[in-house]
Amino acid sequence: MGELAEATVVLASLLATAKRVHGKEHPGTLGVACSLANTYSEQGKLADAEELQDWVLEASRRVNGKEHPQTLKFTAGLASTYSRQGWLVEAEVLQVEVPEASRRVLGAEHRDTLTAGNNLAATCM
Repeated sequence: MGELAEATVVLASLLATAKRVHGKEHPGTLGVACSLANTYSEQGKLADAEELQDWVLEASRRVNGKEHPQTLKFTAGLASTYSRQGWLVEAEVLQVEVPEASRRVLGAEHRDTLTAGNNLAATCM
């Protein structure tokens, strides 16, 4: 079994445990789900990644709010997955949200704000 396949098995098990122990919207649970989505993405399983990222983003918006730094990272992750699937309009809609909110929350010179601006520019190319 390859490293990514092993990681998928471990993360899926951790996610099931986190949901059971902490609940579906606990920050730790959302973090494990995001890691599993990233692993799916690395494997090219973009539909699986998108499904998890969508769930994580919606949960983070409910729990933390739309402009929480973690929610913004989850938004950027889903936008990246959309872009990789060729869904450029959907990706751009999300990518526009991130730098604007990041500027308000973190400041114009914060590295996450600068990364969000770069990601938006790359999506628009």
